[in-house]
Amino acid sequence: MMRTDELIEYDREHILHGMSVVGKTQGLVVESADGIILTDTDGRKLMDLSSQLINVNLGHNRREIIEAAKEQMDKLNYAFLLRGFANLPSIELAFKLSAITPKGLDRFLWAHTGADTIDSAFRIANLYWKAKGSRKYKIISLHSSYHGTTRGVANATNLARGVTEEMPPAPGHLHIPNYYCYRCPFDKAYPSCGIQCAKFLEYTIINEGADSVAAFIAEPEQGSVGFIAPPPEYWPMVREICSKYNVLLIADEVMTGFARTGKMFAIEHWNTVPDMMVMSKGIVNGYLPFG
Repeated sequence: MMRTDELIEYDREHILHGMSVVGKTQGLVVESADGIILTDTDGRKLMDLSSQLINVNLGHNRREIIEAAKEQMDKLNYAFLLRGFANLPSIELAFKLSAITPKGLDRFLWAHTGADTIDSAFRIANLYWKAKGSRKYKIISLHSSYHGTTRGVANATNLARGVTEEMPPAPGHLHIPNYYCYRCPFDKAYPSCGIQCAKFLEYTIINEGADSVAAFIAEPEQGSVGFIAPPPEYWPMVREICSKYNVLLIADEVMTGFARTGKMFAIEHWNTVPDMMVMSKGIVNGYLPFG
């Protein structure tokens, strides 16, 4: 095997890393992992304090997960779902998920990543309104939001500047101030603010025209910007506003789902049921691409 300095040099010359300067590396190469400990090619031990991209919730090298994946691949490694074809693992997973998801959210569409699931949610929203004879198409998301970096989903992201500046924004994507009581974008104080961050969603829907807004998407707690929790009234108010104006509510549980916040899904802290919920990361612990 090449020496560490040779590996780093090859990496620098041939591999593009997300959200980093081309050619700049951290100066280490991870070789193995177990539990929360990463080991690099020089034998140094590093503690994985972020569970990678907030997705290895159960730790690295969990043998029961690896063996379960191997057992399934030995039996059936691939079976598509197009044109009505079904397969047993897909049905079993849907059955298990329906037992833990909020009431009424028991229909599933599988994807590969968090961004894929969100892109699918946007498409479903547009197709839903089209089927009902409506021309609704606009998607509202929050400032400082992160929903992914693929071509379609990047328009809903408002956090990583380089993500949205590399291409013109697609029409129909709007951003409104996020919930952040500590640094309120409205320069108000809770609770005398009247939950202005939620009310601004209603103002935006009215201003844009309720007949044009298809959906509102947000994380129950904003993750990438610093794990910001909303005021307790926020989500019930948002649910009421979306129902009032026939706007679909999409909860992005990619990061917060699967007990990351103390409940199975973060939206449950506020007894709110969205119209759609997207999930990834924790559902597979980073062992396979899935959402």
